Amino acid sequence: MARYLLILCLLLSIALVLSGCGSAPKRRSHFDPYTVRGKTYYPLRSADGYREVGIASWYGPSFNGKSTASGEKYDQNDFTCAHKTLPFGTKVKVTNLKNNRTVVVRVNDRGPFSDKRLIDISKAGAKELAIIGPGSGKVLVEALTRKKVKKVEESSLDHSSYFIQVGAFTKRKNAKKVGLELEEMGNQTRTFYGSNGLWNVQAGPIHDPEVEDKLDYFRRKYPEAFIVAN
Repeated sequence: MARYLLILCLLLSIALVLSGCGSAPKRRSHFDPYTVRGKTYYPLRSADGYREVGIASWYGPSFNGKSTASGEKYDQNDFTCAHKTLPFGTKVKVTNLKNNRTVVVRVNDRGPFSDKRLIDISKAGAKELAIIGPGSGKVLVEALTRKKVKKVEESSLDHSSYFIQVGAFTKRKNAKKVGLELEEMGNQTRTFYGSNGLWNVQAGPIHDPEVEDKLDYFRRKYPEAFIVAN
């Protein structure tokens, strides 16, 4: 009996030692690329200069209390949002381009995983923008940080001005090359890294009365060109 107890104690001791040998899994960095539905997204290291127009939607009761991608609990009454690539903690100003209502929200989640939508806003934020009823709306999203890590050209004109996007590139040097081409043609330009994971090249700003003629002009050389709101 004593021998049996001794063997049992030895086995328990060995099990305890072995259980302490395995290293804890390393926490995944929030900047690591991640894949959803077969598409890979590359989180930005800096939000400096980020500015993009797209569709905003909102999410509420069915997600309330669940964990977000940042590890926080989602609270539909807080002013937060989900974005595919902006760093967690980034505060962004969101402007509803239909009614000019604005709200400041903080990125704490990932999404929306649809090419047609740019940002998912909490219920509280959606109320401020008046998109609860329609469910979505066209918005301008601007990061409020101003660290000089990546310089992005911006315009301070009002929303009656437009830009024409002539291309989007995986490599910044290709985007800069096209930007120089546009400048040599006498155009103002801006180049920025967007939530589409590409370097976007746009000509402008262009005032409303001229934008359609300008689009026809650019499409002669850049067939995929399209108009975006300022």
